[in-house]
Amino acid sequence: GVHAPVATTGLYMLNSTAAPFTASTVPGVFTVDANTYRNFGFGFTGATVHYGTMFDWRISAPIVSACGRTQITATVNCNPVVTLTSPAPPGPVSQVVNTALALSSTATDDGTIVSMSYIIKRVSDGVTVATVTGGAGPNYMASWTPTIVQDYTVTAIATDNGGITGSSSIVTVSVGALPVELISFSGKNTNEGNLLTWLTASEKNNSYFDIERSLSGKDFNVIGKIKGLGDFSGISHYSFMDEDPSIGNNFYRLAQYDLDGVVDRTEMIVISNNGIPFCSVSPNPFENYTTLLIQNIPNATVELMDINGVIITTHTTVDAITQITIGQGLASGVYQLRILSDSYTSVFKIVKI
Repeated sequence: GVHAPVATTGLYMLNSTAAPFTASTVPGVFTVDANTYRNFGFGFTGATVHYGTMFDWRISAPIVSACGRTQITATVNCNPVVTLTSPAPPGPVSQVVNTALALSSTATDDGTIVSMSYIIKRVSDGVTVATVTGGAGPNYMASWTPTIVQDYTVTAIATDNGGITGSSSIVTVSVGALPVELISFSGKNTNEGNLLTWLTASEKNNSYFDIERSLSGKDFNVIGKIKGLGDFSGISHYSFMDEDPSIGNNFYRLAQYDLDGVVDRTEMIVISNNGIPFCSVSPNPFENYTTLLIQNIPNATVELMDINGVIITTHTTVDAITQITIGQGLASGVYQLRILSDSYTSVFKIVKI
């Protein structure tokens, strides 16, 4: 057995008057008959020793000591050392609901890391809500999208080729609502000018919207301002009329400013003053189906995407008036509809309840 207790992992000398270690056919490599000499097992503080597997011991060449006993050097199969790098410790980390949280970590081990998992739990009751498998090392990257506003904990757990696991420290993630949850932003040409409309599902610390326009899609100028509602839970309707649009394509986007000055810009949309394109989605939110109505936007591509921008289905308009029914086979959640043509762009956020 071991002559004295040890308190750390590493290399240690084991002494035996019997011969529980037999040489293999590979010079300098020895194996342990774990079943026969099961009682020879021992444990170290801070290490995990498993019996009956080829990972119990890693044996070097024997050395005969002065007292005649056979001495061998054994390496304990240590727990992986895991560091969670995203979300970054010590936390807490702020995250917006329905947006992907990046997960990554690093790990060191005396063996080989074969898997990395991320365990997400609710802080309120400690229940595990998701287990996410990481990608390949060295960063084992993955992502997870929270759909409910509450606090969570994230822990990374590595498993090595000996079946030994190691855990990172726990990081708390506080998931909150978007400062402004935009449902849709669209525009159309009218006799009075280009009419921009947008809807919000909720607002938090919303100071105002700047309406920005560009003729190239690159350099934008502010052409108007609409005051926000501050804090508001419910659907809000906004509109702005550009009474002097330029001939050709006009590119628009919204710049939403929080009360603390933080700005968030939408994707741009395009309106041509050579026609009167129009599209709408109703009902929204919906339980089973909703209908997308498109007028005067020929040869447009309609893309249904999930919240991460992954395209689920596509459609193409042919007639002057096109109706598309959406909802079959969709799980409850938030989706995006994007209508694209040479002279028109519109993006809608739709919610299936």
